[in-house]
Amino acid sequence: MQQNYKGELALFALSPEYRGLGIGKMLFRCLLAYMESRSISDFYLYTDTSCNFGFYEHQGMVRQQQYKHLVHMKGQKGELEFYLYDMAV
Repeated sequence: MQQNYKGELALFALSPEYRGLGIGKMLFRCLLAYMESRSISDFYLYTDTSCNFGFYEHQGMVRQQQYKHLVHMKGQKGELEFYLYDMAV
């Protein structure tokens, strides 16, 4: 079943030196308030294992899909897992 989301979170990044200070959580709450003010009822984001994907789970987002992909970076082969998360506002 294909989901037609009202919103998308395209980029959410915080420098590692500022993690654990509650800044990401505060920014995420601001995002939710913004979406609610714009009548955006749900949204999605894509992320992967190279990012802090656990953050989204701690904020209540739900992983809907995942897949593994072989990547080549800087002359090395590796495997990344990609995730689709969503959330109702």
